[in-house]
Amino acid sequence: MKTLVILFCMLLCFACSNDHPPQPNISSLKIAVLPDQSKERLLIRYQPLLDYLTKETNITFSLITLDSYKDAINQFKNKSVDIIRLGGVTFLQANHTANAQPLVMRDVDTKFESHFFTRIDHPNNKMADFKNHSISFGSKISTSGHLMPRHFLNKNWGIEPESFYKNIIYSGAHDKTIELVLQGKVDFGVANSIVLENFINSNNIDNKKIKLIWKSPPYTDYVWSVQDTLPQFITDKLMDAFLKLDINNPNHKPILDILNANAFFPASTQDFEILKNIVLQQGLIK
Repeated sequence: MKTLVILFCMLLCFACSNDHPPQPNISSLKIAVLPDQSKERLLIRYQPLLDYLTKETNITFSLITLDSYKDAINQFKNKSVDIIRLGGVTFLQANHTANAQPLVMRDVDTKFESHFFTRIDHPNNKMADFKNHSISFGSKISTSGHLMPRHFLNKNWGIEPESFYKNIIYSGAHDKTIELVLQGKVDFGVANSIVLENFINSNNIDNKKIKLIWKSPPYTDYVWSVQDTLPQFITDKLMDAFLKLDINNPNHKPILDILNANAFFPASTQDFEILKNIVLQQGLIK
């Protein structure tokens, strides 16, 4: 009888262990962000967040800098990175090809803007004035640096860039677009409003050197995404850490300030339904 009791207890323990398998020991994760600014600026911007996440989750985070937007998609598909901050278009592509899962987004990401601008000494002051002039977009698959600006040029101004502008340059990044405009290499540029503001502040550029021509209507853009293979308890830890950031907490405020955020909110694929229709029209996903 005693032997039967022991065997029963062993079977019960075995069954319980199957119901609750041991959690994998994950001590480090790789985070990547889009190369929409120089590597130096990206490191300065995201290191405080990585330090905070390490403290909150007891996981070490390393920042992976990427060569291009295409590289971001490829590295995520190859599972070379665990977590990635993507723009709207690149998220939709990564979700379509690699099942990228939306995690969180900043409050400002639900009301993003692209700003069209020129040098203060340029004689043109209106969108229509730049016919037969040169323009710089960012990367071809940048949401705020190309796709949405192109969409609004057509919808709001009836402008088809290829026939309206004399020359179109794709700089590859927002800060490079700003530099091209300031250096006089193009007449006109478009960048996301936050990068433009940060560029002016970090480089001590007098606002009088840049002339704003037009602000786009708001739209949904950036989102932090994770691999669908990341264990749920890790995803939950990350979510909790992001949502815990509080602008009224003096330890959190510097982190949020440098990210141009007041708070983070849970993200969903539903946040990108309008953008998805535009991306489908452009043939960027099928």
